[in-house]
This record gives sequence, C-alpha cells and structure tokens, in this order.
Amino acid sequence: MVLVATTRVGSLARTEPGCGYSQELLAELAANIPQGLSSGAIRYRRILIPLLVGASDLFILREGLIAHALRMRGADVAFVLCDGLPVCDARTIDNDRPDACTACFGRGADSLVRFGHSTYALSSFIDLGVARRLWDRARERPAEALFSDWYAGVDLGPFVYASTLRYFRSGGFDPQSPAQRIKAREYLGAALVQTEAARRAITILKPDKVFSSHGIYVSWGPWAGLSAAMNIPYDSYGGAWRRNTLIAQHDQPRGFHCDDLWERVRDRPLSAQQCAELDVYLATREDNSADFLRYFDGVDRDLTALYSRLGVNPAAFERRTAIFTNVAWDAAPLRPQGAFSSPFDLVEAVIERTRHHPKTLLLIKVHPAESRHLEATSSEWTMRTVIERRIGTLPDNIRWIGADDNVSNLALYRTIDFGLVHTSSVGLEMALAGLPVLTPAAGAHYDKPGLVAAIGDRGDYLRRLDRWLAAGPDFSPDVESARRYAYTLYFRKSLPFEPVDVIGWSPESVRIRSLAELAPGRFRGLDALCDGILLDSPFAVADGTA
Repeated sequence: MVLVATTRVGSLARTEPGCGYSQELLAELAANIPQGLSSGAIRYRRILIPLLVGASDLFILREGLIAHALRMRGADVAFVLCDGLPVCDARTIDNDRPDACTACFGRGADSLVRFGHSTYALSSFIDLGVARRLWDRARERPAEALFSDWYAGVDLGPFVYASTLRYFRSGGFDPQSPAQRIKAREYLGAALVQTEAARRAITILKPDKVFSSHGIYVSWGPWAGLSAAMNIPYDSYGGAWRRNTLIAQHDQPRGFHCDDLWERVRDRPLSAQQCAELDVYLATREDNSADFLRYFDGVDRDLTALYSRLGVNPAAFERRTAIFTNVAWDAAPLRPQGAFSSPFDLVEAVIERTRHHPKTLLLIKVHPAESRHLEATSSEWTMRTVIERRIGTLPDNIRWIGADDNVSNLALYRTIDFGLVHTSSVGLEMALAGLPVLTPAAGAHYDKPGLVAAIGDRGDYLRRLDRWLAAGPDFSPDVESARRYAYTLYFRKSLPFEPVDVIGWSPESVRIRSLAELAPGRFRGLDALCDGILLDSPFAVADGTA
C-alpha cells in the first residue's frame, strides 16, 4: 500500500502527472514499498528534506530513494516543496519560462506522493501578508545593501549573491546593470520569504535534523543558515567528482573537501590495492570519463601541435608555467578570502608579473566548463573577455589556451615547471604529478601543508611568484602525502550512491528492482550516508569498500 501524503498546514495541489523518469521507476517499484519499518536505535528520527527543484528528475529520484532508505532505518521523513517563489535556482537568463513554477511543483509533488512520502507546500508555512511585507522589504533595500541583509539570524547575502551570479552566469555583480539589480532584489525577496517559511516549518514540524542538497544558493541556503541559527543539526550533500558518488557534510553547506577525515588518516600509508585503485581513477581524469561531469569527448596529447597553434616555441624560454582558471561565476564569493578578490584579479596580477619575466612562458588554460557546461559562462564574463578588457594585448611570452581546446592537462603537466591556480581541482592533480603549485589560499580544499604553497597575503604571494618566475620554484610537493589525500577525497569521503546510475544531471538507469533493496546491509555507500544522517557518524566509507 502506498502511504498517502499528509499535510498538517495546507494542501497539495498536484497540477500534472509525475515527471516521466520517476513515473517509469514508480511503475516498477510502487507495489514494493516496504512495510514494518525498522525501529532501531537512531539519534535523529524526524528528518526534514527541503526539495526546492521539484521538476528535476535527478533530485526527485535520488532524494526520494534516500528518504525511503531513512524510513527503513526507523526515521520519519517529510519533504517541503517550493510552490511559487518567482525566482529560483532552476532558472537562468536563457531558461526562465513563466510557467516554470506550476510545472515544477506539480511534477515534484505528484512524484513524492506516489513514492509514499509526506510532502508539504512551502506556501503552507507563511502568511500571505507576511510574505508581502518581506517582498516590500526587498524592494526598499538600497542597491548597495542587497547582499548585506540578515533575517531571523541568517546572513542572506552570500545566497543572494551566488544565485544572482548563477542566473546571469557572470563572474561578478555589476551595480550599474539594471537587470542585475532587479534580479538581485528578486532573489533577496525570495530568500526572505523562504527563510520565514523555513522558520515556521521547523517550528511546526519539529525535525531532529534538516537534510538537503547544496545549502549554498537561495533555493537551499536559508535552510542551512536557519538550521544553524535555531540549533537544528543540518547535513548537506552534492555530487562528488567520481560518477555515482556523493559528498556529504555535517552542519555546513555542500563542501568538496575531506577535512573531517584528513587529520585522522594523513599518516596512514596506502595499500597496494588502494594505490592501484587511485591510479586507475587518476588516469581517467584526463578526459573525465569516470566523472560526474564530462567536459571532453577526446583529448589531444600532441604538444607540438599545441605550441604550433599558439605560435610559440617553448624551447626559447628558460621556464614554463601555466595558470588554470576557474569558472568565474562559480568561484566568485561575496566575501573573498586569500590574496585576491576574484579569479580575474589573480589572472590579471599573474599576467602583469610575468610581463617583466620575458624568459618565462605563461600559458593561460581556460576552464573547459566556460563553453562545455550545461550552463556556459556568459560571453561578457569569460576569462579571456574580462582580462582583455582590463589589460589589452598580451606580451609575447603569454598565450591563451581556450576552453574548447582538447589539449590534455596531463600532457601539459609534463611540459611546465610549476603550476598556478585559484581553486581549480587541477591544483591537486599537479601536486600528484610532482609539480610545485602556488595558490592564493582562496579556500581550495587541497590548500594543505606539503601539498601546495598557499600564500594568503597579496604582497607575499606576488613576491613568491616573482621568485618562481625568475628562478624557478622553491617548493616541491610531498607526492606521497598528496596521494593519501587524493585517496581520502575520491574514495573514503566520496560515498557510492549505488541505487542509481547518473550521467551529469540526468539519471540513466535504476539499479534496484524493489525498494526493499534499500534496507541496511545491501549498499555500503547508502549505509554510510544513512548512518551519517541518522547517527552523526562520519560521512565516509571504510577502506576497501569504495
């Protein structure tokens, strides 16, 4: 029997059938919803999941299955679905349909109800008059204060900023742009309304823990912030690098790091099996063939052809280096840390410094996601456009490698003397290859002693860079330590999510025939995820189980 969705504070108006993929799955699984759920000893029994993008087959399927697994371990799980905020993070400047809200809520609600989950509409938790006053508050906020509003103990600025940049896929906020000011104001209004609705939902439903994806943008951030303000435990998750794995964190928004594990395992040597496992995966990083997102459909290892395309002879230089850029809209925090305020400022400073070292060749490798991601960077905010707007023509010892160039990063590592990054994941790859790496200590997860040289003061960074450009690096990574770190990140911390096969943001296939397979003991990655949520155990798999 399918459990009927309940709502104690409102009704669920389903406007269209369940989304196609979930409907297909439900036809196979609905008759097998397990009965007689476990009542084992767990620390957190009432779990609240704010699922704010109901039109996403991936979120509905993944979080629906996680919720079933939690119920089978004795939890009482409820969902809150957005049903009408005028802006959200399912929308971008080139994908902003006026009917998005109706379709999104209808698909999500119908699917969750069919999955047998208790589901509540977000609007059920906020009075219309209160919502209007909060929208008025956002409309009256001065433009210079759009990212500095607090409500109910939550700093909304970072969420509003991140969502605004993501909407426009821009590398910064332009206060002179009417469109950006309008959209930022709308995101502030949405954040205020959602924070108040979340406050009421937590007060009424009294969860022991809140669990959600992201925890970064306006669609999820207020729940993370409010959980902290109300002293409610909060867990977040997101897709990890390796395909079909997740990274989850306790009491913080989604973070791609293994800080909770690293200090405990940093001195633990890798076994021969673990070394082999790591080497196999690292080889796939060249074309992302084993990753969650794939940017290449082939790689070019011909460096002679590369330098011919660039019109430069590498042998004419005493030293060679490369800076690997970030996707600007995804790496521009409201309140930067480290030596530079943005990836653009870092690249500009590196160019200006390298200009005075004509015997050193600098390659600027643009991140492939600028053009190959589902959400390509807006043309006016690509790294090359911004830098050329700032400084004009490059000197002869500096060359661009474009986002569409298929040159192999692993091949590039063999032709340079050291690497430069902001926070790009290739910083760890270069350390693994034995290359010295200089970072501005901007928060990269691998900014660890022995792995890279991380310099957080601008003056100190530039002086160190000058020395490297003039005479070569004075730092060498501890490759063994880097390998232990990489194994911890990619295998111990990254939890296999076994029930579903995912490519990018699309579920490709379901690996279970019955929801009974989600019971404890069937899938080690799922067990570790559920234990982390229900028991506060580390989100990690034991050695040898990845």
